[in-house]
Amino acid sequence: AYLALFSVAAYMISLLLCRYLVKRIALDTLLMAALVLGVLSGFIALALSFFHLHGVIYLVLIMSLFAFSVGMIFPTANAGVLNVFHHRAAIASALMTFFTFGMTGVFSWIESHYNVLSLWPPAIGITITSLIALVSFKLLSRAR
Repeated sequence: AYLALFSVAAYMISLLLCRYLVKRIALDTLLMAALVLGVLSGFIALALSFFHLHGVIYLVLIMSLFAFSVGMIFPTANAGVLNVFHHRAAIASALMTFFTFGMTGVFSWIESHYNVLSLWPPAIGITITSLIALVSFKLLSRAR
């Protein structure tokens, strides 16, 4: 349980870093960089799984890298939604939080039913969700 501290610390550090970067970098650029980092963490996890490098330390490292990217994605995406729906800021923020934690619960439940000694389930989950987020962002940014 104490190994989760590394992921939480990575998330908190990225939140603090995002606070300063959002003032200097455009919102879309920051979000794109965070999404690419999320996809990269998924590909690293898949590579580790492919070479049979399974273990708790690898899982902690991958989850920490992914948590770092999520720590930048969540506030940046939330700010983008609030810019669009500024007249309904409370509802938009509540929906963002609801869907984020709802999907986290669903994926946690799914992954809890797999072999925890293998890195494949989290690697596939991280890669798929990161790629969906990246493609969605690219498609939605073109639509604007």
